[in-house]
This record gives sequence, structure tokens and C-alpha cells, in this order.
Amino acid sequence: MNIFNTKTKIIFVVSITISLFLYLFAYTQTKEIIEKSFSDLIVTKQDNIKFLVDEFDKSKFDLLNTLVNEKSMASFFSSKNNTDIKNLFLTFAKSDKLIIQMRILNLNGDEIIRLDSSNEVLSFKEESLLQNKKHREYFEKFIKLQKNELGYSELNLNIENNEIEKPFKPTLRLAMPIYLNEEKKGILIINYSMEEFIKKLFISSTFNMYMIDKDGYFIYHPNKKYSWSRFIEDKITIKEYFSKTQLDNLIKKELDLWGYTYKVIYENNKSATLSTFLLQGYYIGFIMIVAFLFLLAPFIYFASLYIKKIASLNNTLNDSKIKMESILNHTSDSIILIDLKGIIKEVNLSAVNTFGYGRNELVDKNINILVPEPHHSKHDEYVKNHDKNMHSKIIGIDRELFGKHKDGTYVPISLTVTKVKISDADYFIGTIKNLSSEVKTKRLFENVFESSAIGIAIVLPDGSFWKINKKFADIVEYTADELTKLTFQDITYEEDLEKDLGMIDQIFKKNIDQYNIEKRYITKSRRVVWVNLRVKAVYQDKDKEHLDYFIATVEDISEQLDTKTKLDEAEEIAHIGHWLWRIKENNLIWSKGMLELFGKTTETFTHDYDSFITTVHEDDRESINKNIEIVLSQRKEFDIEYRIVVDDKIKYIHAKGRVRYLEDEPIEFFGTCQDITKLKTLQSEKKKREMLLMEQSKLASMGEMVGAIAHQWRQPLNSIGFILQDMISAYKHNEFNEEYLKDVKVEMMEQLNYMSETIDEFRNYFKKDEPYKEFSVVDCVLDVNKLYRSQLSNHYLTLELLVEGQKVEALSKEELDKIVVVSQMAQLKQVLINCISNAKDAILELDKIEAKQKNIVVEISQNNKFVNISINDLAGGVSQENINRIFEPYFTTKNMGTGLGLYICKTICNQALKGDVFYKSIEEDGFKGSSFTISLPKS
Repeated sequence: MNIFNTKTKIIFVVSITISLFLYLFAYTQTKEIIEKSFSDLIVTKQDNIKFLVDEFDKSKFDLLNTLVNEKSMASFFSSKNNTDIKNLFLTFAKSDKLIIQMRILNLNGDEIIRLDSSNEVLSFKEESLLQNKKHREYFEKFIKLQKNELGYSELNLNIENNEIEKPFKPTLRLAMPIYLNEEKKGILIINYSMEEFIKKLFISSTFNMYMIDKDGYFIYHPNKKYSWSRFIEDKITIKEYFSKTQLDNLIKKELDLWGYTYKVIYENNKSATLSTFLLQGYYIGFIMIVAFLFLLAPFIYFASLYIKKIASLNNTLNDSKIKMESILNHTSDSIILIDLKGIIKEVNLSAVNTFGYGRNELVDKNINILVPEPHHSKHDEYVKNHDKNMHSKIIGIDRELFGKHKDGTYVPISLTVTKVKISDADYFIGTIKNLSSEVKTKRLFENVFESSAIGIAIVLPDGSFWKINKKFADIVEYTADELTKLTFQDITYEEDLEKDLGMIDQIFKKNIDQYNIEKRYITKSRRVVWVNLRVKAVYQDKDKEHLDYFIATVEDISEQLDTKTKLDEAEEIAHIGHWLWRIKENNLIWSKGMLELFGKTTETFTHDYDSFITTVHEDDRESINKNIEIVLSQRKEFDIEYRIVVDDKIKYIHAKGRVRYLEDEPIEFFGTCQDITKLKTLQSEKKKREMLLMEQSKLASMGEMVGAIAHQWRQPLNSIGFILQDMISAYKHNEFNEEYLKDVKVEMMEQLNYMSETIDEFRNYFKKDEPYKEFSVVDCVLDVNKLYRSQLSNHYLTLELLVEGQKVEALSKEELDKIVVVSQMAQLKQVLINCISNAKDAILELDKIEAKQKNIVVEISQNNKFVNISINDLAGGVSQENINRIFEPYFTTKNMGTGLGLYICKTICNQALKGDVFYKSIEEDGFKGSSFTISLPKS
């Protein structure tokens, strides 16, 4: 019997055709489902990467914008004093562990200050080790940045001294230009460690993800040893790592990071990849057809294998879905998916907890059940017309509003809406953050706001008070309710109002966004109170187009001004005055002592140079003008005697001053004037002359000390201002807590105590009729260093103290307290200041100052009868022909010297201290110098 008859053949062919059709149909459907699922997961991952990068950019913009506009940045470029900027860098570097380097480059690419962070250790680079970055690619890009524009370098590895740092440190450089008076002065660059951030971007439980550069080298690889494969010993590209078949089946996406385009590779990390499954599909289909031809049982067997593969893949997809649901349900933000009709299609666990409904009570319900009035009744219309207005008003914008809980209460929330396409259909995803805890935090801030030791007021653009804390109300003696009915103009002292309004006008014109002035308020009881006022403008938008309100912080400085009054009294006693001439603006500022010297009052004094020169005796005007011209052109110190006419009487004035430069341009000319009329009158009487010379030296030291106090106070005042600004920033970023407040209090009290101690030292220094008493010589030298060190550091000089050949830090207090004398401490301090000042002047007169010459060394030693204090410098020393004359009165080698300093030192040592002072030449490491030794009897 022929089993292969025509009918059998037809059945056979039909069966094969049907089997082949069914196979192709199943294969096509399965392939589409898998590819669609993978595609959706990749789109979600790409959106997540973009979200993380956008959040990173936003936070870093705020940080750099705050830094470049900080007052200490302008101070750094104008005065060359880097103390404030160093403190600022340290504060920010400690707060952000991703920072590995902060630096400022000038417009020539030179590093002018640099802070490195290594293993949480912060250190500033020595000046000699700073580098030039002019030819680096990122500098050429950053130098083109405009004001408040943020620039990014290409993601790369950290390079030091033209070599890649190992182990590899993925680094991103962010930069923003620094402007001073609308003129670009430099570039702030911060290097961020990006290793953990990159890992966070590409970690996935579904895929193995790779990031490659334009040449195919790996930047990120799940196996860390292949990351940055361009720079490893065995370089490897993606084409060398994957086979051609694997490459053809990998999914490739472009990714834009900080202006540079990279490729992201997605590879399913399950054992049955998409390509493997599809390839197996071909094999299975072929086996099914062959099995059908030979035997039904094998056909069923292999068909079952195929079904198991399908089930395995479905399980994989279900696992991915379960994992995705697990991620969504464990995120702290509520996520709600709705269609274009406003019907809820999916919610996560956080949304259920936030609004009090069960999942089944929300799914397939209209979203407006969660929307309170007045938007509840209009919400369907909003959704319907989303293409007309939602993109401009809602999509992608974070808004704070209220949601409606199941129990009818309102829940404060932050809502961000995004529009997505899923399976060719449009949906909205609402990401909701519950702000209830933030409301509690705001309440905590309100408590801190009310209990602050500094007055704080929120002031609207029209000058009316919006919110006032208790301290502010106490300062002006009004209640908070009374102040809300007033404006700041109502309580400002009339003479100070024009100055305050002028600064506000500058803010409205966008020339500045904050200012700091001293002004007076009139309290409710009509009492005048002096305050230090700091005003900061707060805007509604990033571009600062719409001013929202002002934050005003005030500190009662009446007591501080009382201290200033005492300093004015000291000027009056000493017959000296202080002046400051802002050269560019031709603005002359005089202290109270200056006004009294020149017979002026605040009403009759005109703040310009031409008015000043008219008070000078006509025979001395040309001499003063020529002297100032020499000082400005040759950068010499100002030291001159001249006559002035006050009420038809002639006064003799001794003026000393110094010019401060910004780069090569003279900016400020400041100094002291002393009335030496009596000195001139009594020069014929030797004894009186010596007494007046002693007084002159004392007053000159006083001028040095007043300058020192001015320098020492500037830093704590700047620190307090920065602390106040940081408090506002901490409040805005919800970082304001009890521990932070305690830290702020400790830091502010340290600064205030430091200022108080400085004044105490100043008063002790100028005590009259000082008795002889026992005191520590080391403490005396340390006191002088404390008061005088700002004068040295302002010229980048240092003072080193050695006791018996050892650094003072290496000795115990008991050892130091053994070095004592019975004498007059104030007189010894004057001699020390004169000698240190001479050493400083000698160093500054050098044409080129080497690093070794910037150090002044004070050595203390003792024997059975005497304590010796040597002040040593390496500034060239005194010539052999002049050594025997240096202690003579009126003998000097300085261009503008008086020749009195060393003569006074000799006189004080011989008469008041009952000791002596000696000079000898010294030489060290090829440098010649001077050593003045003060020898004091122990009793």
C-alpha cells in the first residue's frame, strides 16, 4: 500500500503550511512584544538619566552663582587679601564631599588660589606650585563665558602636572566667570568627582549598560577594570570587546551630557537575551517542522520546549515588571498615571498612603477626586485643553499646591507633571511630593526666626514690613503688628534715609542685589539706635526680572560705636587723625580726629582732594603735590611734614600714608596725620624735645595698631556677614535645624570675643604711668604678634618666635613662664613694634623679595642676669660705614625716614627698661641681614 498517495501528500503539505504559518505568526507577535517591552524600559531609563543630570546641574549652578557673587570674592580681587576667600572655599568644600578641587584662574590662565581635597583632607596649594592652564581645552572654553553663565568641561579624568592621576578619578569641571564692577576679573573652577554619579546613572537590574566615547572606547563599564579603556594599559574598544553578532543586537542610544554627545549601550543582562531567543526561535521552528514529518510525539516534545521558552521569557518580563513596581512602591514620592480624559490608570504605594485611598478606590476614577476647589470643578477642562495651555503653565514645572485627602483634609504637596507616550497612547505622569514634613520644618524655622539673636525683617518692594522677628521689634521698640502698618522709611533717621534709599535704587536698577550699611533707627520712644543693616534682594525667577521681597538683618551696634567713640577719644588725646582717599572717585574720608586737626566739621568738610589742598599753607602745596606724585608713580610710602592754616593760625602736620593698588592701578591712599606743632615749638629744649619724640613714637605705634585693629576686625565682620547669609541659604534648602543653630551661635560668639579681646589689648598697650611689675617676656612678644600680625600678613610677611632655639609651639607653658623680667611691658612692646616695623620696612624696600627674606625671626634666650630678645631679618643689613650711627637722632637711611625710631628704642631701653639694645650684622644661606638685640635685666 502506498501511504504517500496524493491525498496524503496534500494533507502533509497543508499541515506543513499551517505549522509554518502558526510558527511565523507566534514568532512575529512574540518578537514585537519583547521589543516593545525592552524599548519602553530603555525610554524610562533614558528619562531617569536626564532627570538626574538636570538635578545635578541645578544644584551646582546655585553653588557657583553664590560663590562668584560673594562679597569676599570682590574683596579678594580688590585688596589681594586671601583670608576671606580661603574661609569661603573651606566652608563650601566641607559641605560638598564631591568637590576635589576649587580654584580661581586669572584671565591669563594662571592659578591664583587653589584648594585640593584628598581623602577628606583640605589643603591650599603653595604659591610656587600653582600652574598655568592657558592652553588647556577647558580654559579656552571657560574664558568665553559671560556673567552668571555656567560652563562645563568634557567628562574626563583628573590630570595633575600633565599626567593622568591614578587611580582614575572621573572629573567634571564647572566654571563661572567672576566680575568686579561689571569687569571680568577671573574664573572660578570647581572639579567634581563623578565616579559615584556616573555609576548611579548607569546602574540597572534589567540591563548591562555601557557608556562609550566618540572613538568607541569605554567610559563606563559594569566591570570597573574596563572603564576609561582609552587610558588603561591594554586599550580596548567596543568593537574589540563584543563579537560582530553581539554588536548587531545591542541597543544603542545617544546621550547628551553637558554639551558633549556620548553613546549608551543597552544589553539585557539575563541569560536569554533578545537575540538569543529569536535565534532559538528559528531552530525550534525548523525542528517542529521536521518532527511533524517524522513523528507526532517528538513534535509535541519540542513544541513543549518552545512553550517553556515563551514562559521563561514571560517570567523575565514579569520579573522586570515586579521590580519596576517594587521601585515605584518604595520611592518616597507619589506617582500617578492618568490618560487624556483624566482617568487614573496606575498609582504607587506612596500615593495610596498620601491620599488615604485604597488602590482599587483610585484606579479607573477621575483624578479630580484628589483636587480641591477651586480647581476641582475645572480640572476636566484643564486636561481637555492641555495642548493649549498646559505645556506653557504645567508640563515640567514644579508647583506647590494642595491635594485632597480621603477624609476631606488638604495635604500640602509639590506637583510635577510630565507627558509620556506608552503603547502609542498619550498619558500624564504626576510626581507628587508630600510637603507636610516641610511645613513642620518651616514651623521650626519660624521658632528659630523668632528667637534669633539678630533682628530679621522681610520687607516688600514698597518698603512695608511683611514679617518681623522679636529681636527686630525689640531693637526699634515696636510690636510686630505695629511695624506691619509702617514702612522702613517711617522709622529711619532722617539724615540716613537718603543713603538707604540710594542703595535700594541701585537694586531696582539691577546694579547690585545686596548691600551693607550702618544707619540709625528712631525707636517708638524716640530714642536713636545705631544698627548694622544688611539687605538682600530675593527674586521670583532665576533671571531676576521680578523682585519679590527684601531680607533685612540688623544688629544693634550702639555698644560697638561706643567703642569707636573711645578710639576717637584716643585720637583726640594723641592729636592724630586718620584719612582715606578713594583716588578714582576722588572721595576723601576723614576721621573725627582729622576733622578736629583741620578745624572742620561734618557739615563744612568737602570730600575731595581740591578742598583739602586749600587748607595747606600755600608755600607747602607744591611740595605735597610732588610728593604724592612720587608715591603714586614709584609705589613709595607717603611721609611728609607740612603746614596748615586753621583760624589764621599755623599748625605743623606730620603725615604718613600708603597706597593700595588693584593690579597696577592705584585705588586707595590711606594714612595718618599728626599735629606736631608743639614738637616744632619745643625743639630748642632738649629735655622737652626728647619727651615729645617719645610721644611721637608712641603715637606712630598707635597709628600702626589702629591699622592693625582695622585689619583684624574686617575678617570677623565678614565672617559674621557670611554666617547670616548662610542661615538664609540653609533655611531655603531645609538644612536649618537645632544642631546647625548651635554651631552658628558658637561661631558668631568666637568672632565677637575675638574683636573684644583686640580692643582690650589696644587699651592695655596705651596705659599711662605704667608701674614696674613682673611679666612673661614670651607673652609680651605674643601680644605684639597678635596685634601686629595683620600688618605683616598684608604684605605676605611672617613672624617666627623661637625660645632657646626651639619653636614656641614645642615648649610647655611651664617652660615658657620661667622667662620673666620686672619691667614696664608697654614700653617693651613699643620697642618691639619699632624693631619689627623697621625689619618690615627694610624687607619691603628690597627690589626683589625671596621667600627666605619674607620671615622675621624673634629669638628669646636668657642667662643668670639678663633676658635677651633678638629681632632678625635678612633684608641686606646696615652698611659698615653707618653701623656706628644708627642710634643717633635724625640719622636715617630711608628715603622718607625721620631717624627717630632707633634713637627712641635706645632711649626707652636705657631709661625706662634699665637695659640696652645692640645691633650686629648676620648672614644666613647667602643672605645678609640685621639683628637688634634687646637686653633686659631680670630684676
